Amino acid sequence: MICKIINFIKKCYRKSWSIFDQLVRAVLRNVPFGGAIYYRFFNSSFNRELNAVFKGQEFYQLSVNSPEVGNNLLRRNIHRIEKGLAMKDRRDLFGLAYLAETLDAFISYRENNREGSEYRWFRDVFTQYFKAVRGDKFLDAHRMRFFKAIEGEKCGDRHPYHRDLKHPLDCSYEDLLQVAIRRRSVRFFKDEKVKREDVERAVKIAAYSATACNRQPYSFKFFDDPHKISILAKLPMGTTGYDHQIPCLGVVIGHLDSYFSERDRHLIYIDASLAVTPFMFACETLGLSTCAINWPDIEVREQKMAKELELKPWQRPIMLIAIGYPDTDVVVPRSEKKSISELVEWNLIR
Repeated sequence: MICKIINFIKKCYRKSWSIFDQLVRAVLRNVPFGGAIYYRFFNSSFNRELNAVFKGQEFYQLSVNSPEVGNNLLRRNIHRIEKGLAMKDRRDLFGLAYLAETLDAFISYRENNREGSEYRWFRDVFTQYFKAVRGDKFLDAHRMRFFKAIEGEKCGDRHPYHRDLKHPLDCSYEDLLQVAIRRRSVRFFKDEKVKREDVERAVKIAAYSATACNRQPYSFKFFDDPHKISILAKLPMGTTGYDHQIPCLGVVIGHLDSYFSERDRHLIYIDASLAVTPFMFACETLGLSTCAINWPDIEVREQKMAKELELKPWQRPIMLIAIGYPDTDVVVPRSEKKSISELVEWNLIR
Protein backbone atom coordinates (compact mmCIF):
# COMPACT_ATOMS: atom_id res chain seq x y z
CA MET A 1 0.00 0.00 0.00
CA ILE A 2 2.81 2.38 0.93
CA CYS A 3 4.59 1.64 -2.36
CA LYS A 4 1.43 2.48 -4.30
CA ILE A 5 1.11 5.80 -2.49
CA ILE A 6 4.76 6.66 -3.17
CA ASN A 7 4.41 5.77 -6.86
CA PHE A 8 1.24 7.87 -7.09
CA ILE A 9 3.04 10.87 -5.55
CA LYS A 10 5.94 10.43 -7.98
CA LYS A 11 3.55 10.24 -10.91
CA CYS A 12 1.75 13.41 -9.83
CA TYR A 13 5.06 15.20 -9.36
CA ARG A 14 6.29 14.22 -12.81
CA LYS A 15 3.01 15.32 -14.37
CA SER A 16 3.03 18.66 -12.52
CA TRP A 17 6.66 19.29 -13.44
CA SER A 18 5.97 18.45 -17.09
CA ILE A 19 3.17 21.02 -17.23
CA PHE A 20 5.31 23.62 -15.46
CA ASP A 21 8.23 22.90 -17.77
CA GLN A 22 6.10 23.40 -20.87
CA LEU A 23 4.82 26.72 -19.51
CA VAL A 24 8.36 27.94 -18.78
CA ARG A 25 9.54 26.95 -22.26
CA ALA A 26 6.56 28.76 -23.83
CA VAL A 27 7.33 31.95 -21.88
CA LEU A 28 11.05 31.89 -22.70
CA ARG A 29 10.70 30.81 -26.31
CA ASN A 30 10.95 34.33 -27.73
CA VAL A 31 12.99 35.89 -24.93
CA PRO A 32 16.59 36.87 -25.77
CA PHE A 33 18.92 34.33 -24.09
CA GLY A 34 15.86 32.31 -23.15
CA GLY A 35 17.83 29.08 -23.44
CA ALA A 36 20.51 30.36 -21.06
CA ILE A 37 17.85 31.41 -18.53
CA TYR A 38 16.04 28.10 -18.81
CA TYR A 39 19.12 25.95 -18.30
CA ARG A 40 20.44 28.20 -15.55
CA PHE A 41 17.34 28.26 -13.36
CA PHE A 42 14.94 25.50 -14.47
CA ASN A 43 16.96 22.62 -15.90
CA SER A 44 20.32 21.31 -14.67
CA SER A 45 20.95 18.91 -17.58
CA PHE A 46 24.10 20.71 -18.73
CA ASN A 47 25.56 21.43 -15.30
CA ARG A 48 27.82 18.38 -15.32
CA GLU A 49 29.20 19.20 -18.76
CA LEU A 50 29.79 22.83 -17.77
CA ASN A 51 31.68 21.74 -14.68
CA ALA A 52 33.71 19.18 -16.65
CA VAL A 53 34.70 21.78 -19.26
CA PHE A 54 35.64 24.25 -16.50
CA LYS A 55 37.70 21.66 -14.62
CA GLY A 56 39.32 20.51 -17.85
CA GLN A 57 40.59 24.00 -18.64
CA GLU A 58 41.78 24.40 -15.07
CA PHE A 59 43.84 21.20 -15.31
CA TYR A 60 45.08 22.16 -18.78
CA GLN A 61 46.52 25.38 -17.36
CA LEU A 62 48.09 23.40 -14.52
CA SER A 63 49.79 21.15 -17.07
CA VAL A 64 51.11 24.21 -18.95
CA ASN A 65 52.88 25.38 -15.82
CA SER A 66 53.89 21.87 -14.77
CA PRO A 67 54.54 19.73 -17.89
CA GLU A 68 55.13 16.66 -15.74
CA VAL A 69 51.36 16.73 -15.07
CA GLY A 70 50.42 16.62 -18.75
CA ASN A 71 51.71 17.56 -22.18
CA ASN A 72 48.69 18.61 -24.21
CA LEU A 73 50.10 22.05 -25.02
CA LEU A 74 53.34 20.46 -26.22
CA ARG A 75 51.55 17.87 -28.37
CA ARG A 76 49.35 20.54 -29.94
CA ASN A 77 52.14 23.00 -30.68
CA ILE A 78 54.59 20.42 -32.01
CA HIS A 79 51.86 19.28 -34.38
CA ARG A 80 51.31 22.89 -35.45
CA ILE A 81 55.04 23.10 -36.25
CA GLU A 82 54.76 19.83 -38.19
CA LYS A 83 51.94 21.28 -40.28
CA GLY A 84 54.09 24.32 -41.03
CA LEU A 85 56.99 22.10 -42.08
CA ALA A 86 54.67 20.06 -44.29
CA MET A 87 53.31 23.05 -46.24
CA LYS A 88 54.00 22.87 -49.97
CA ASP A 89 54.88 26.56 -50.16
CA ARG A 90 56.51 26.74 -46.77
CA ARG A 91 57.21 30.15 -45.31
CA ASP A 92 60.75 31.03 -44.28
CA LEU A 93 59.53 32.04 -40.85
CA PHE A 94 56.53 30.64 -38.99
CA GLY A 95 55.41 29.55 -35.53
CA LEU A 96 56.87 32.52 -33.68
CA ALA A 97 53.65 33.25 -31.79
CA TYR A 98 53.88 30.02 -29.81
CA LEU A 99 57.60 29.21 -30.09
CA ALA A 100 58.61 30.39 -26.60
CA GLU A 101 55.87 28.53 -24.72
CA THR A 102 56.54 25.37 -26.76
CA LEU A 103 60.26 25.42 -26.09
CA ASP A 104 59.66 26.08 -22.38
CA ALA A 105 57.30 23.09 -22.25
CA PHE A 106 59.78 20.90 -24.16
CA ILE A 107 62.69 21.67 -21.86
CA SER A 108 60.54 21.03 -18.76
CA TYR A 109 59.19 17.80 -20.26
CA ARG A 110 62.68 16.67 -21.21
CA GLU A 111 63.89 16.66 -17.59
CA ASN A 112 61.94 13.49 -16.76
CA ASN A 113 60.92 12.04 -20.12
CA ARG A 114 63.97 11.48 -22.32
CA GLU A 115 62.95 7.95 -23.22
CA GLY A 116 60.18 6.88 -25.55
CA SER A 117 58.94 7.77 -29.00
CA GLU A 118 56.96 10.81 -27.88
CA TYR A 119 60.04 12.66 -26.64
CA ARG A 120 61.93 11.75 -29.82
CA TRP A 121 59.04 13.13 -31.87
CA PHE A 122 59.14 16.43 -29.98
CA ARG A 123 62.93 16.67 -30.34
CA ASP A 124 63.14 15.66 -34.01
CA VAL A 125 60.37 18.03 -35.15
CA PHE A 126 61.98 20.90 -33.25
CA THR A 127 65.35 20.04 -34.82
CA GLN A 128 63.89 20.11 -38.33
CA TYR A 129 62.09 23.36 -37.54
CA PHE A 130 65.23 25.20 -36.44
CA LYS A 131 67.05 23.90 -39.51
CA ALA A 132 64.26 25.05 -41.84
CA VAL A 133 63.40 28.58 -40.65
CA ARG A 134 65.56 31.57 -41.41
CA GLY A 135 67.16 33.41 -38.55
CA ASP A 136 66.35 36.59 -36.70
CA LYS A 137 67.41 37.73 -33.22
CA PHE A 138 64.33 36.29 -31.49
CA LEU A 139 64.48 32.93 -33.25
CA ASP A 140 68.26 32.58 -33.01
CA ALA A 141 68.09 32.92 -29.23
CA HIS A 142 65.57 30.07 -29.04
CA ARG A 143 67.52 27.99 -31.55
CA MET A 144 70.64 28.29 -29.38
CA ARG A 145 68.64 27.41 -26.28
CA PHE A 146 67.16 24.30 -27.93
CA PHE A 147 70.42 22.85 -29.24
CA LYS A 148 72.10 23.53 -25.92
CA ALA A 149 69.31 21.59 -24.16
CA ILE A 150 69.72 18.52 -26.42
CA GLU A 151 73.50 18.72 -26.66
CA GLY A 152 74.96 15.28 -27.33
CA GLU A 153 71.72 13.84 -28.71
CA LYS A 154 71.40 12.71 -32.30
CA CYS A 155 68.31 13.72 -34.25
CA GLY A 156 66.27 10.83 -35.58
CA ASP A 157 63.58 10.56 -38.25
CA ARG A 158 60.42 11.30 -36.24
CA HIS A 159 59.46 14.35 -38.28
CA PRO A 160 57.39 15.02 -41.44
CA TYR A 161 58.27 12.45 -44.10
CA HIS A 162 57.32 11.18 -47.56
CA ARG A 163 54.95 8.25 -47.39
CA ASP A 164 55.89 5.18 -49.40
CA LEU A 165 53.22 5.24 -52.11
CA LYS A 166 55.14 3.19 -54.67
CA HIS A 167 53.84 -0.11 -53.39
CA PRO A 168 50.09 -0.83 -53.39
CA LEU A 169 48.42 -1.67 -50.11
CA ASP A 170 47.89 -5.34 -49.34
CA CYS A 171 44.37 -4.35 -48.25
CA SER A 172 42.26 -3.33 -51.25
CA TYR A 173 39.04 -1.31 -51.25
CA GLU A 174 37.09 -4.54 -51.66
CA ASP A 175 38.90 -6.05 -48.67
CA LEU A 176 38.00 -3.07 -46.51
CA LEU A 177 34.42 -3.12 -47.77
CA GLN A 178 34.10 -6.76 -46.72
CA VAL A 179 35.37 -5.90 -43.23
CA ALA A 180 32.80 -3.10 -43.01
CA ILE A 181 29.99 -5.39 -44.17
CA ARG A 182 31.06 -8.17 -41.82
CA ARG A 183 31.12 -5.82 -38.82
CA ARG A 184 27.71 -6.03 -37.23
CA SER A 185 26.54 -5.10 -33.76
CA VAL A 186 26.90 -8.48 -32.07
CA ARG A 187 25.26 -8.84 -28.69
CA PHE A 188 25.71 -12.53 -27.91
CA PHE A 189 29.08 -14.15 -27.41
CA LYS A 190 30.73 -17.46 -26.68
CA ASP A 191 31.61 -18.18 -23.08
CA GLU A 192 35.28 -17.69 -23.86
CA LYS A 193 37.79 -15.30 -22.36
CA VAL A 194 38.96 -12.59 -24.74
CA LYS A 195 42.71 -12.36 -25.29
CA ARG A 196 43.92 -9.08 -23.81
CA GLU A 197 46.73 -8.84 -26.34
CA ASP A 198 44.20 -8.87 -29.20
CA VAL A 199 42.22 -6.03 -27.65
CA GLU A 200 45.40 -4.01 -27.30
CA ARG A 201 46.36 -4.79 -30.90
CA ALA A 202 43.03 -3.33 -31.97
CA VAL A 203 43.73 -0.21 -29.86
CA LYS A 204 47.04 0.18 -31.68
CA ILE A 205 45.14 0.60 -34.94
CA ALA A 206 42.63 2.93 -33.29
CA ALA A 207 45.49 5.14 -32.13
CA TYR A 208 46.36 5.96 -35.77
CA SER A 209 42.97 7.63 -36.27
CA ALA A 210 42.71 11.30 -37.16
CA THR A 211 42.63 13.57 -34.12
CA ALA A 212 42.69 17.35 -33.73
CA CYS A 213 46.31 18.53 -33.33
CA ASN A 214 47.33 14.98 -32.40
CA ARG A 215 45.96 15.36 -28.86
CA GLN A 216 44.06 12.04 -28.73
CA PRO A 217 41.71 13.23 -25.96
CA TYR A 218 40.43 9.78 -25.03
CA SER A 219 41.42 6.54 -23.35
CA PHE A 220 40.02 3.01 -23.20
CA LYS A 221 39.20 1.21 -19.97
CA PHE A 222 38.63 -2.51 -20.47
CA PHE A 223 37.11 -5.04 -18.09
CA ASP A 224 37.09 -8.82 -18.25
CA ASP A 225 36.09 -9.38 -14.64
CA PRO A 226 32.49 -10.72 -14.74
CA HIS A 227 31.48 -8.92 -11.53
CA LYS A 228 32.72 -5.55 -12.75
CA ILE A 229 31.10 -6.08 -16.14
CA SER A 230 27.77 -6.93 -14.53
CA ILE A 231 27.83 -3.54 -12.78
CA LEU A 232 29.01 -1.41 -15.70
CA ALA A 233 26.94 -3.06 -18.44
CA LYS A 234 23.73 -2.10 -16.67
CA LEU A 235 24.54 1.62 -16.50
CA PRO A 236 23.81 2.53 -20.13
CA MET A 237 20.30 2.00 -21.45
CA GLY A 238 19.49 -0.65 -24.04
CA THR A 239 21.57 -3.56 -22.76
CA THR A 240 18.72 -5.56 -21.23
CA GLY A 241 18.77 -9.16 -22.39
CA TYR A 242 22.45 -9.50 -23.20
CA ASP A 243 24.40 -7.61 -20.53
CA HIS A 244 24.80 -10.79 -18.44
CA GLN A 245 27.07 -12.62 -20.92
CA ILE A 246 29.47 -9.97 -22.23
CA PRO A 247 33.01 -11.42 -21.83
CA CYS A 248 34.87 -8.13 -22.26
CA LEU A 249 33.60 -4.57 -21.89
CA GLY A 250 35.32 -1.38 -22.95
CA VAL A 251 34.48 2.11 -21.75
CA VAL A 252 35.71 5.01 -23.88
CA ILE A 253 36.60 8.05 -21.77
CA GLY A 254 36.92 11.63 -23.06
CA HIS A 255 39.52 13.97 -21.53
CA LEU A 256 38.47 17.61 -21.45
CA ASP A 257 41.82 18.66 -19.98
CA SER A 258 43.22 18.37 -23.52
CA TYR A 259 41.86 21.81 -24.44
CA PHE A 260 42.47 25.40 -23.47
CA SER A 261 39.09 26.73 -24.62
CA GLU A 262 35.37 25.90 -24.57
CA ARG A 263 35.41 25.98 -28.37
CA ASP A 264 36.92 22.48 -28.41
CA ARG A 265 34.62 20.85 -25.87
CA HIS A 266 32.99 18.58 -28.49
CA LEU A 267 36.28 17.18 -29.78
CA ILE A 268 36.30 14.43 -27.15
CA TYR A 269 33.25 12.97 -28.90
CA ILE A 270 34.56 13.53 -32.43
CA ASP A 271 38.06 12.17 -31.87
CA ALA A 272 36.92 9.24 -29.75
CA SER A 273 34.38 8.25 -32.41
CA LEU A 274 37.06 8.49 -35.10
CA ALA A 275 39.09 5.97 -33.07
CA VAL A 276 36.30 3.56 -32.17
CA THR A 277 35.36 2.54 -35.73
CA PRO A 278 38.84 1.33 -36.76
CA PHE A 279 39.05 -0.36 -33.36
CA MET A 280 35.92 -2.35 -34.20
CA PHE A 281 37.20 -3.10 -37.72
CA ALA A 282 40.47 -4.34 -36.23
CA CYS A 283 38.56 -6.59 -33.85
CA GLU A 284 36.84 -8.23 -36.81
CA THR A 285 40.21 -9.11 -38.35
CA LEU A 286 41.18 -10.78 -35.07
CA GLY A 287 38.06 -12.94 -34.88
CA LEU A 288 36.35 -10.70 -32.32
CA SER A 289 32.96 -9.06 -32.68
CA THR A 290 31.75 -5.88 -31.03
CA CYS A 291 28.69 -3.87 -30.16
CA ALA A 292 28.89 -0.11 -29.70
CA ILE A 293 26.70 0.79 -26.72
CA ASN A 294 25.25 4.30 -26.59
CA TRP A 295 25.92 6.33 -23.48
CA PRO A 296 22.98 8.51 -22.34
CA ASP A 297 23.91 11.85 -20.79
CA ILE A 298 21.78 11.38 -17.65
CA GLU A 299 23.06 12.82 -14.38
CA VAL A 300 22.46 9.83 -12.13
CA ARG A 301 24.09 7.43 -14.62
CA GLU A 302 27.02 9.80 -15.13
CA GLN A 303 27.56 9.88 -11.38
CA LYS A 304 27.47 6.11 -11.07
CA MET A 305 29.90 5.63 -13.94
CA ALA A 306 32.25 8.29 -12.58
CA LYS A 307 32.22 6.58 -9.19
CA GLU A 308 32.81 3.08 -10.56
CA LEU A 309 35.69 4.20 -12.79
CA GLU A 310 37.04 6.82 -10.38
CA LEU A 311 36.95 9.42 -13.13
CA LYS A 312 38.47 12.86 -12.74
CA PRO A 313 36.05 15.84 -12.84
CA TRP A 314 37.16 16.63 -16.42
CA GLN A 315 36.69 13.08 -17.72
CA ARG A 316 33.43 12.01 -19.33
CA PRO A 317 32.19 8.61 -20.57
CA ILE A 318 31.70 8.65 -24.34
CA MET A 319 30.38 5.15 -25.01
CA LEU A 320 30.79 1.49 -24.12
CA ILE A 321 31.85 -1.41 -26.36
CA ALA A 322 30.92 -5.06 -25.84
CA ILE A 323 33.68 -7.35 -27.13
CA GLY A 324 33.85 -11.11 -27.55
CA TYR A 325 33.92 -14.12 -29.83
CA PRO A 326 30.53 -14.23 -31.57
CA ASP A 327 27.93 -16.88 -30.82
CA THR A 328 27.42 -18.27 -34.34
CA ASP A 329 24.04 -19.77 -33.45
CA VAL A 330 22.48 -16.32 -32.98
CA VAL A 331 21.34 -14.02 -35.79
CA VAL A 332 22.25 -10.33 -35.92
CA PRO A 333 20.10 -7.39 -37.06
CA ARG A 334 20.55 -6.59 -40.74
CA SER A 335 20.37 -2.84 -40.10
CA GLU A 336 19.99 -1.81 -43.73
CA LYS A 337 22.09 1.26 -44.46
CA LYS A 338 21.07 4.39 -46.32
CA SER A 339 21.86 4.59 -50.02
CA ILE A 340 24.76 6.67 -51.34
CA SER A 341 22.26 9.12 -52.86
CA GLU A 342 20.77 9.70 -49.40
CA LEU A 343 24.16 10.23 -47.80
CA VAL A 344 25.95 12.30 -50.44
CA GLU A 345 25.35 15.66 -52.10
CA TRP A 346 27.69 17.39 -54.56
CA ASN A 347 28.04 21.14 -55.15
CA LEU A 348 24.61 22.01 -53.80
CA ILE A 349 25.61 25.12 -51.84
CA ARG A 350 23.23 27.96 -52.69
